[in-house]
Amino acid sequence: MSSAPSRQPSKADRLRQGLVIIGPLIVLVVAWTSTGVRDTMEIANVALVMAVLTVAVAAASWKAGLSTSVVAALALNYFHTEPVHSLRISAQADALAVVLLASIGVAASATTALRVRAFARDHHETRATEGRTLLATASATDRPVSVVWSDAVQAACAGLALVDCRIEPVGASTLASIARHRTHPDEPRTFVLPEGGAVLHFTDPQSTAQVVLTPRAGMGAVTLDRRIVLAFVDQLELVLDAAATSSR
Repeated sequence: MSSAPSRQPSKADRLRQGLVIIGPLIVLVVAWTSTGVRDTMEIANVALVMAVLTVAVAAASWKAGLSTSVVAALALNYFHTEPVHSLRISAQADALAVVLLASIGVAASATTALRVRAFARDHHETRATEGRTLLATASATDRPVSVVWSDAVQAACAGLALVDCRIEPVGASTLASIARHRTHPDEPRTFVLPEGGAVLHFTDPQSTAQVVLTPRAGMGAVTLDRRIVLAFVDQLELVLDAAATSSR
């Protein structure tokens, strides 16, 4: 069975990936080229420049912002605080400058991460709403099953669009298992997929494979509809069984 081609990263994706290396290099160069600065106010100006650069990087990528803030704080400490060329700090003012520089970068990165997470959730919820509306308005006309199926998937994927999955041998993960049935009738139909992921087994007890679901990077824990998750995994099992049967 041929696999679908993987999505090529966009220019924005490549830029964000590159910033994880470029950001730390830029602040490191700034700290190194200004290594002759010793006056307290001049050091504060260097720290301010590095802080501005760190915030700019963090606004584009929270991962790059974190790495840049760490390198910026260490570089300021190494090249400018006494004793120079050491990670030790002797003056309280220098220690405060280093801590503030690191804190600014971490805060900016956290803000960006939360903004990106909220945007992704809102975007996929909007697409799901559009899919549900399309299904409701076009249900009375004849359309290809493949098209209706695609619309149904889009309508159901507000939560699943925030999740990655993989198929692995049974027992390969020590993650918690997702129950197929609610333990009590009054229990909500939704469940929380932890940030570390969880396992869902196929219906066939003889199956040697299982599905691992993990929230996409930066999404944190995700609330999912158990019925939609089960429908996805059951459909996946059906396709895999059909592929295995046809190859015999």
